[in-house]
Amino acid sequence: MKYVLILIIIIAGIIGLTMFSNMNNNIEEKEHNDEAREEYEIFGPKITLNKTLHNFGIIPQYGGTVETKFIIKNEENETLEIGKITTSCSCTSVSISSSSIQVGSEAELTVVFDPDFHDEPTGIFRRTVFIPTNDPDKPEAEIVIEVDIDEGR
Repeated sequence: MKYVLILIIIIAGIIGLTMFSNMNNNIEEKEHNDEAREEYEIFGPKITLNKTLHNFGIIPQYGGTVETKFIIKNEENETLEIGKITTSCSCTSVSISSSSIQVGSEAELTVVFDPDFHDEPTGIFRRTVFIPTNDPDKPEAEIVIEVDIDEGR
């Protein structure tokens, strides 16, 4: 009887140690997964813009084009790639100093608006610039320009 009791205690101890070991492994695995998730969240390029809106104010219809510049920065740990930039209207054109922006670097984006390209709406209106990127959190950034054309001038 004494030996059976000792055997039961030994078996219970082995089962307890096995359960504790599995529980400890699960905790370590969860911590590892959390670390991997945190690494993934900060992995890759990150686009930032010095501004996302520019208001030209009132401009003369026949005064020629107007332009403004935006700064695009890459603030993470992989090269930021800019795809083919498009605009919401042909009266707005865009050029960029570099479509491949290294970590910690920046590029200059120039937006040109032609007030006499075609008939525009009266009053203040907007045009949008669409910037495709390889930023996993922002696959397409947008910039907006506002303008009010002084018709006939």
